[in-house]
Amino acid sequence: MTLTRSRSVKSLATLFNTATTRYERIDLTSNYSSPIFNKGSGTGQNGHDAVPGVNFGEWVLTPNQTFQAEVKMWGAGGGAHNHSGSGAAGGGGYARSQITFYKDIPYVIWVGQGGSYSDHQHDGNGNRTSQWESGGFGNGGNGGHNAGGGGGMSALFFNTNGSEGTPGGHFGALESTFRGPDQSNVILVAGGGGGAGHHGQGHHGQGGGGGGQHGHHGHNQNHSHQYDAAHAWRGTSAPGSPGYRFHGGYGGPSSYTGGGGGGYWGGPGGTHHSNHHNGGGGGSGHALDLYSEKEHWNNWIKERYPTLVRNSYLEIAPGNHQNHNPNPAATGDSDFVGGIGRGAGHDASHGVYHGGGNGKVIIRVLG
Repeated sequence: MTLTRSRSVKSLATLFNTATTRYERIDLTSNYSSPIFNKGSGTGQNGHDAVPGVNFGEWVLTPNQTFQAEVKMWGAGGGAHNHSGSGAAGGGGYARSQITFYKDIPYVIWVGQGGSYSDHQHDGNGNRTSQWESGGFGNGGNGGHNAGGGGGMSALFFNTNGSEGTPGGHFGALESTFRGPDQSNVILVAGGGGGAGHHGQGHHGQGGGGGGQHGHHGHNQNHSHQYDAAHAWRGTSAPGSPGYRFHGGYGGPSSYTGGGGGGYWGGPGGTHHSNHHNGGGGGSGHALDLYSEKEHWNNWIKERYPTLVRNSYLEIAPGNHQNHNPNPAATGDSDFVGGIGRGAGHDASHGVYHGGGNGKVIIRVLG
């Protein structure tokens, strides 16, 4: 009896890192305060030196026994523009829930990557040779020329295997009969922050904070939320694109327009108008137990597993057009560590990093 119990405890779950293609065994000890999964955080000065599978990325967790756990997550912060001036990116949103992890059902975990900046490079004849992908893993939208990209969302998916986190990953898909990560099987999301634009009045360049049941807006935008995407302001010759299902919108074709944060519905891309180079909006968060509409793509999960997700809480990051603030949500949480989900900034009060803070996901078994 003792030996059987010991083997069961030691084989709680298997964790697969899709960036490194390595498996790891998760053991459960009597110390329930110690997380079985704790990934993310950290940022780079230019936003391109975070390491896939370490600071951000995709993992597949397959339980070897059914267990209950508390899951906390922060979305990633947006990136800043590549020139001097004011305007801060939005911070990442926060989500917390109690989740049932069922034996032999794979769960995919996304840890959002902080947005970076777009930096067009040209040859001697003025032809573009390359461009950074400024939107972070977790479907943050790319910013316009020399602007910040949106931060990627962090998320938890049910009954699915990895699919390289597209369109933000490029880690190599896993062959599987399960569907890939999508709105149809997501159960918890913390939205990413919108990328920063640029304007002498910093509030115009502020990226919106990630959600939350909705994401905050940048300048001249609507909110994204659990039920629909938000649209960028269209009254201009250089509009950004709207947010999409699971993907932040792209900044407008003009310089210094921020990308939208990734989310259940992505935030809209920033728009250029007159001398305003606006930041992108934050992506929305989502929790399976916090809505009632049966038309949602993931409602089949709620019908089959009504107690899979319980006691959820979502919080939006504070940054918006009127609130020049790069902080993420839930900075008072006991697991918060400085730098998680922080929007990038380019002035004395917010630092000079181009890259936003990566998200974080923590899973702790409930004893």
